[in-house]
Amino acid sequence: MGRGGGEGVRIRDHLASTRTLLAWLRLALALIALGFALDKLELIAGTRRTLLGVGAVCAGVVVAGLAAARYLQQRAAIDGPEFRVRYRLDVVVAAAAAGGGLLVLWVLVAR
Repeated sequence: MGRGGGEGVRIRDHLASTRTLLAWLRLALALIALGFALDKLELIAGTRRTLLGVGAVCAGVVVAGLAAARYLQQRAAIDGPEFRVRYRLDVVVAAAAAGGGLLVLWVLVAR
């Protein structure tokens, strides 16, 4: 079962994978909250920030979905007979997070 090293190593790997998922979900939630705040700011200040708010929420949803897919992929890899490094989905998740970060930067600079 697994790639060797005993049950303790497999459990440790699963726990590390879960912590990584939770970190990505915190980022996704922060992006969604930012989008909500930008949308409410438009109501208060009368600015045109709705598009940015929707973009931040979309980036948060994409990050959450990709993080969940990566978690399931890693779970299967940890239990599999051979471990292979797969990085493409990680790059896509990081790119979605960076897109959300660029939206935040744009809002801060555009003030």
